[in-house]
Amino acid sequence: MRKLISFCCLCLLFAYSGKLVNAASDGYFKKAYDFHEAEQFDSAVYYYTLHLQKNDEDYSAHFNRGLSLFDQGEYRKAKADFQAVYLNAPDDYEALYYKAYCDYELGNYDGAIDDFKTLHETNPEYVSAYITCGVCYYNQKDYTNTIIEETRAIELAPDNKLGYYNRGLAYLGQEKYRLAEADFNKAIQIEPTYVKAYWGRGDALYDQDKYAEAMLDYKSCIRLDETLPDGYNGLGRCYYKLKEYDLANKNYKLAIQIDSTEAVFYANIGLVYFEKKEYQKGIDYYTKGISIDNKDADSYYYRGLSYKELKKYDVAKLDLEQAHLLDNTFDVSKELNEISMNSFFNKQLFYILLIVLSVIIAILVGIAMIVRRSK
Repeated sequence: MRKLISFCCLCLLFAYSGKLVNAASDGYFKKAYDFHEAEQFDSAVYYYTLHLQKNDEDYSAHFNRGLSLFDQGEYRKAKADFQAVYLNAPDDYEALYYKAYCDYELGNYDGAIDDFKTLHETNPEYVSAYITCGVCYYNQKDYTNTIIEETRAIELAPDNKLGYYNRGLAYLGQEKYRLAEADFNKAIQIEPTYVKAYWGRGDALYDQDKYAEAMLDYKSCIRLDETLPDGYNGLGRCYYKLKEYDLANKNYKLAIQIDSTEAVFYANIGLVYFEKKEYQKGIDYYTKGISIDNKDADSYYYRGLSYKELKKYDVAKLDLEQAHLLDNTFDVSKELNEISMNSFFNKQLFYILLIVLSVIIAILVGIAMIVRRSK
């Protein structure tokens, strides 16, 4: 339930390296160029397309249109333009980089990694290629290769905060918390207002059970950026560990006010209510979380336990089985056995009560008939 920030956005932090090419005098090209400079990307794409209808082999226009599409988030279309440029000029490392970056954004990490490796060979000092390649490996949970890529980026650019930050996240993934803490420290030294590095260091401290120190970092996140929900969530987790449940919930709910689409925030509130034995409230929050992320085994597990405490054994059994199905490290055999036993005894008790009730009714009917005959 850790790793609350989507790693996919990290590479957007490094410097924008794409350079518009102003290599044509065509009227459409100039209009497109001016619109891109003004960040009116729809219009830029439109005029680059008009230009390319007459000059399809103008690869500077393909590259520029690719950048405009890229800035719109149209990664598939942008990739086609960058690929056209790269096929025409295999030594154009910028085109190859953006082609790979489009694959990264599209979730095609293997394809992106292949292109980044080609870049490593053709331009071994291209720092951003190592950084983004590391992110691709991270998204595949290949922390070892993430560390290799980010370390190379750090060697080439010792003052690049992203290399340390990304490598710190990879160390967190390997549960090497002290190494992670050291990298986040370095990122903060490079940029003392680097919000996410405080968040990362807070997580590293939290995982070492240093809750008071972690709280200071999460509070720094909030001080530097009041709109970062993970600062509040981190603070809530620390309060939870310190059994200050009301303060934990207060911070979790502040996180939800900022971002209501993060399932783990709801799960964390559910866990607080579970500890407070307010099971129905917990179930309500787990259900909200599951509606956002139906692959969260933890939420199914604790919702199942909550249903079990409320003696709703049928739904409890379904949730516990689903938790194990999603993550087989959850051993739910003990809970399922208890549910089976309780269900069995409940059924036996029901049948006994039914028999007793039937006997009582029969006795009362018999007594009534005897009284009627005696009259």
